[in-house]
Amino acid sequence: MLIPINKTCNKRGEITMKKVISFEWTVPEVVFGDDFKEEDLRKRVQEGVVLSLFKEGKISSGLAAEMLRISRREFLDLLYRKGLPYFDFDEEELEKEFTAFEELKQILKEKKGRH
Repeated sequence: MLIPINKTCNKRGEITMKKVISFEWTVPEVVFGDDFKEEDLRKRVQEGVVLSLFKEGKISSGLAAEMLRISRREFLDLLYRKGLPYFDFDEEELEKEFTAFEELKQILKEKKGRH
């Protein structure tokens, strides 16, 4: 499925419109050294916002990667470099995942035994 450049897919696979956001920010010069590059700051701000949205569960890893114009694998690497978890389960959610995994393992074992 091709998605027009001004649209994207949300977590439910629905096509939604994109919005362009721009703003000005006055930052004291003392914050930056002689090698300051505005593009580096823009990238850091974008990464910070996208990582925050991902941590809050508002966007998927795929959409996060798309927003940063990187591959999903590169986004997972970014999470690792920043020390952020891909999964953030509480104890109850983790137990449910393990139970589902064990049930799936049993189903696959039974199917394999029938062949």
